[in-house]
Amino acid sequence: MLFPALRYELRDASATGEARRGAAELARSLELSEVRQGELAIIVTELASNVIKHAGEGEILLQARTVGGQVAIEVLALDRGLGIARPAEVFRDGYSTAGTPGTGLGATQRLAGSFDLSSVPEVGTAVLARVFRGTLPLSRWHPLALTSARWPSPTPVKPFAVMRQRF
Repeated sequence: MLFPALRYELRDASATGEARRGAAELARSLELSEVRQGELAIIVTELASNVIKHAGEGEILLQARTVGGQVAIEVLALDRGLGIARPAEVFRDGYSTAGTPGTGLGATQRLAGSFDLSSVPEVGTAVLARVFRGTLPLSRWHPLALTSARWPSPTPVKPFAVMRQRF
């Protein structure tokens, strides 16, 4: 099942709050628990602030959908910035190129039920995070995902195809 998408243009810091409030409203309407609502708020805030901080502008797309029989809210953050030079390092707590504590993307990855990042130098970055309404069934977990609390993507995602259409 697919629900209408919400789109938030990110041009300044005030847009972060608007996207977070939209995500909270969507989460309440889908009856996500207070814990899941809080996780979603952190994810949207972190991704939106990263777009503004590192690329200057971009967008957040929120979409509720059913994935593998579970209701989920997808958060897709897109920007056309410089890209991430060393993507593997951004998940390590303490790594920052902006003088911040450097815990944001690692925390976002840990909070999300599923997470993917794609970045191309001089093209931009796309980050997809899913927050599921219920508990994920253990029988569906990939063995390697058990230690990182990540859900394998059910379908291939082509974020840059979306990015080219949006900008």
